[in-house]
Amino acid sequence: SFFHLLVCHNEKFGTQIQKHVKELVAHEMSPTLYPILFDQIKAIVEKFFDLQGQVIVTEPNTQFIEHIFILKSVLENKVDHTAEHLGVSNIGGMMLAIVRYVRHLDTTVHAIQIKTKLCQLVEAMMIMLDDLAFGQEMKFRNKLVEYLTDWVMGNSHQLAPPNSGDVTTLTRDLDQACMQAVAALLRGLPLQPEESDRGDLMEAKSILEA
Repeated sequence: SFFHLLVCHNEKFGTQIQKHVKELVAHEMSPTLYPILFDQIKAIVEKFFDLQGQVIVTEPNTQFIEHIFILKSVLENKVDHTAEHLGVSNIGGMMLAIVRYVRHLDTTVHAIQIKTKLCQLVEAMMIMLDDLAFGQEMKFRNKLVEYLTDWVMGNSHQLAPPNSGDVTTLTRDLDQACMQAVAALLRGLPLQPEESDRGDLMEAKSILEA
């Protein structure tokens, strides 16, 4: 399918094919196809989990996840007439699945870069909040706050495996991207969240105010 070209491993043309596909999605795709784009991505990412819901981490899966961040360009290139198409498909499940997958990556330079890009995508989505559909929006935003603050809290405790490079600068970038994404997620959330979410929100707010 179209999306399998994103993980094309052809030695001679693979990189070039991926580049052209990403440019096509970001700049040339008709807005009327956005709902199909979101639904197709969700369908593919759901296959990255087994029947018990456990994450199946593989190099091709991770590569596909990384290419999904082209959605940030889709959102940033939005013009007035695209808004009606962006909100047709519920992307909450897709985003939660992507975050759940990335949470299971080892702490390597590459994984930190992926997490940083994902936070930037979340922030871009929150800017476009009025044009997108997330299903149970409050629950979705609270869950993402929980996941992303866990990355910030966990960074100082995680030891990078050997040969993963110097992660200090990258984790600082990740911290900043996480903070900005969490701030965007918290913006406009009710002051009285569900009891089960209260701890996560208070922790997130305390981190932002630190």
